Amino acid sequence: MDPIYSMALEYFSNLLGRPIYAALAYGSQIAGYASKDSDYDLILIIEGYPDTIKYYYEDVGGFSFSALVVDKHFFEEDIYHAKHGEFVSGRLFTVFIPLINEDYIRKCEAVLKERTIIEESCDLISKYGELVDYLSIPLKFFLFSRLRRRIMAYPPVRYSYIKTFFGSRGDINIEMSLQGFRRGAERLVEQGLLEKTGPDLYRIIRSKLDCPNKIFIRLEFLQRGVKSYITHGRSAKVPPKVFLHEFHSKIRRGGGGELPSLLRDPHKLIHIDGAEVSGGSRNVYQALRHIYKDKGITVGAIKRTGLFSGTYIIEVNSNRGAERIVRKHFSYLDIFKWLILQFWLLDITRFNLFPSSRFLNEVSSSLKMREMGIKTFQPILFSWAEKSIYSKYIDGVKISELPNNYPLKMVLSIIREVGRLIGYIHSVGYVFGDLKPQNIIYNGKNLYFTDLEQFSDKGDPSWDIAEFLYYSYIITSRYINIPIEKFVSSFIEGYSESGDLQYVSRASSLRYLRPFMIIAPWNRLFKIRSSIKKLVT
Repeated sequence: MDPIYSMALEYFSNLLGRPIYAALAYGSQIAGYASKDSDYDLILIIEGYPDTIKYYYEDVGGFSFSALVVDKHFFEEDIYHAKHGEFVSGRLFTVFIPLINEDYIRKCEAVLKERTIIEESCDLISKYGELVDYLSIPLKFFLFSRLRRRIMAYPPVRYSYIKTFFGSRGDINIEMSLQGFRRGAERLVEQGLLEKTGPDLYRIIRSKLDCPNKIFIRLEFLQRGVKSYITHGRSAKVPPKVFLHEFHSKIRRGGGGELPSLLRDPHKLIHIDGAEVSGGSRNVYQALRHIYKDKGITVGAIKRTGLFSGTYIIEVNSNRGAERIVRKHFSYLDIFKWLILQFWLLDITRFNLFPSSRFLNEVSSSLKMREMGIKTFQPILFSWAEKSIYSKYIDGVKISELPNNYPLKMVLSIIREVGRLIGYIHSVGYVFGDLKPQNIIYNGKNLYFTDLEQFSDKGDPSWDIAEFLYYSYIITSRYINIPIEKFVSSFIEGYSESGDLQYVSRASSLRYLRPFMIIAPWNRLFKIRSSIKKLVT
């Protein structure tokens, strides 16, 4: 032990008139950002300490010490339950050196960080729902997410966090803090609450966590900020000169500059299938700069793909050259479109209406599709606050816009493959809910399914079939002169490989035809219906 700390521990033990159960050194002297007049910071844990918690500022051997003296039971309440807003235990998120009773301090650190991982995991579940099953979460996320919460709830810690984790010793200090998180994570893996997927990478086992509801989680974090100030007030019941010393110290340290990006948006550390997740607020240009890691990018045309569509194609020029990015934005304005459709199709299907649920459904569904070996969009960035998904542009043609020069045999082969893939998806228990042919792209080799916001394991496969067949011929007949029966037959041939033909038969019901009678000639609709009935009955 450094002689400076040995001298201080002996001094405070004599001052307090009782033995010190456990002690640790923390703060600027340990984290490596101390100035010549910085205090030496201590936490002294005393069994049965009558004042419960109290700051002492003392000069010992020519060195200034700031000692936070705390009762052992009070300290453990903050470690195990955050009962005092983590005002004391929160110091263990930074870097520290145990001075007395290291085993006890390391145990408390592991408990604190295990609890933190559980709480942050529950917050992710409350925010992302079943999408959590696909999150690849680095251990750093739990550290920086908790630091960010503490800054928001108790701003005086801002300066020390920035200096500790983003100063000259930042990488070393991060690694020191992560050691305790590793011990906590290992215990959670043993309990089956986390799965280790790589070095310092984890997946939350959502079904094993017993989490409170979203409102309770938010209120709990809010209350901790209040409790921190209350606990600070209790600890500062000292003579005016000591209070002024502490106040001056806070002012002298205040600010700390702009928050580093990991403290502004720790969610960026999380990945889903190789794409980043952003929990912070961004506009389109900020998101694109983030994607390209290049502030010098130029944005060209931003083209909306349809009058009521939330999908945009963005032309971007960067040091990688000219590219196109697809942005799908989930807006509250879209609710009106879905409400109208829901009213019109009330007897047939149910839609996800709200932006957050459609956003999460689109993300999780695209991941499920890829797990099944079905091609869909490749995400780059999931922006939660913006409710937008940025993905790579798929260079191809929509099924609804197959060009006239495609040979008939080729077109029918494409439709047969569409049927086969839809049949397979139905066979494993999923439906699209909104299967228009413009949502399927052919790139000359493969089919890509997009617009998955209504994808579900609950729904009506017959509606998928009816929507695709009625819509397809309404649209594609304007470009290609395909005999209706051959078109329907090709689809059914593909579908029958793994799909249940009873769903095809039900698709010929008049109730599925009814929604299209205001947008297409009746003779075409009845020709499609009669072809279905002829081929499957």
